[in-house]
Amino acid sequence: MAIYLCVRSLNARVDMNILSDISRVIAPLLAIYGVFRAVDLINRDATPYLWMWREETGLFWLEIALLVVGPVVLLNLEKVRITPLYLYWTCAMIVAGFVTKPAERLRHRIAGQFGDLLHTKWTEFAATLATIAAAVVAFAMP
Repeated sequence: MAIYLCVRSLNARVDMNILSDISRVIAPLLAIYGVFRAVDLINRDATPYLWMWREETGLFWLEIALLVVGPVVLLNLEKVRITPLYLYWTCAMIVAGFVTKPAERLRHRIAGQFGDLLHTKWTEFAATLATIAAAVVAFAMP
């Protein structure tokens, strides 16, 4: 994702073979991350929580969908690996998956310290998205 933004802002060219090769390595690493998450849940006897209808469970499934399932499926498609725009949006999905985990932890920490007083989770996501947007704007400036 950062390479795409750098290439666009600097008017440089990047060999798609390099990005395609990197994407072949990223897909198995994300799958391994998913296996580690599953083993961790099993070892902590936390698997019953996966099926409870709670906000935290929804964030966990969102993280797994954006960080593991979606990217692994997409990065195994040849069309995604050779098309810069598809590769960019797949990487954006991975970043979005990474963003969900810290936001979930931050929400637990704030709710644990202050109770329901600061239960406005949308502000945490807004702050994270504002930071990412600022980085994108910085790269997009000529």
